[in-house]
Amino acid sequence: MELILFAFLLLSGQGLFALPSGQLSVSSDGTGSGTITSSPSGINCGNTCSATFPAGTQVSLTPNPASGSVLASWNGDCSGAGVCLILISSVTPQSAVATFNSENSNTISLTVSLSGLGNGTVTSAPSGINCGSDCAASFPPGTQVSLTAVPEDGSVFAGWSGGGCSGTGVCAVLSQSPESVSAAFNLASYPLAVSVSGNGEVTSSPAGIDCKAGNLGDCSASFTPGTTVGLTATPAVGSSFVGWGQNCSGSESCSIPMNSAQSVSAAFQP
Repeated sequence: MELILFAFLLLSGQGLFALPSGQLSVSSDGTGSGTITSSPSGINCGNTCSATFPAGTQVSLTPNPASGSVLASWNGDCSGAGVCLILISSVTPQSAVATFNSENSNTISLTVSLSGLGNGTVTSAPSGINCGSDCAASFPPGTQVSLTAVPEDGSVFAGWSGGGCSGTGVCAVLSQSPESVSAAFNLASYPLAVSVSGNGEVTSSPAGIDCKAGNLGDCSASFTPGTTVGLTATPAVGSSFVGWGQNCSGSESCSIPMNSAQSVSAAFQP
């Protein structure tokens, strides 16, 4: 009897070893209307707009536009304009928003993409884009959409491209035809490391590097992306400069464009 009771509790999800599950919530917005259903069943929104599914379940969300409406796009943990597939996580609650628009609303799509080695987000006014996560939205014709780029700590915003936007200020896009805009984020600084063999010294302009024999002193520094760092090798009395190695070559002054992490070696001999 005890074994049967334990098996019942385990299978019913009430035992100590119940399988993990995750929460999925859906909603809709836009100028039109419609419902959302799920497979496996559990969501029928309109009425039931959230449900719990076992972790690892792939849930298919099907949009059902009302008469006179169309699905413009998904946002949240979904994207595109078709059936949405979500793999349920037991760690983070998930959500999806279906935008239903009236067939005669004639909205126009705007898509944002992120590029570069840094991190950041782009938001829009009017709301609709919050990229990171929601990178596409549709707006009525003639709407001026303002896009703002916010870099994360350790990153800088490098500029816009596409949609007639450039520079690093607010990007204003007039909704007249479908547009794509890219926002580039770079790391706030890149490291430059110098090593010295023999008896001499390497200094930099801008300042930051002052590396002496035995790799004593300031042999590494960080510089803003795009900065060109000039390195000068000065031999000690009785020594001569042999030449550069790694990201520099020759025996003249070395110029390093800081578009990535860089390493330079300098050799001196008696």
